[in-house]
Amino acid sequence: MYYVATTVEGLHLTCDFVVYSAALYGCQPDYTPSPTGLHEVYRQPYEYLGMIPFKDYALFSPISAMDNLTLEAMDSLKTRRLKDFTCIAFEANFNDQDLAYRLD
Repeated sequence: MYYVATTVEGLHLTCDFVVYSAALYGCQPDYTPSPTGLHEVYRQPYEYLGMIPFKDYALFSPISAMDNLTLEAMDSLKTRRLKDFTCIAFEANFNDQDLAYRLD
């Protein structure tokens, strides 16, 4: 089981909340964290990675599962961070036969 955090384009929330088994984290400005009912396994990486600009994620490539194309795309984002966007965090089981993904 993996925990995935990804940005949601065009959605600007001023608080956090849970939708089924996923967690939505708001973004600036006027964002106030509301941890009640949120999964700590999602909040910890969001808080940690949220402070780091996307362009610096390449430093984590030896220990992360990010592919090279994703890292190259993030390099063009310069100063953008997870905390600049509303994010959704959820569990993903990559052993599930119904989950289609590409190795490249």
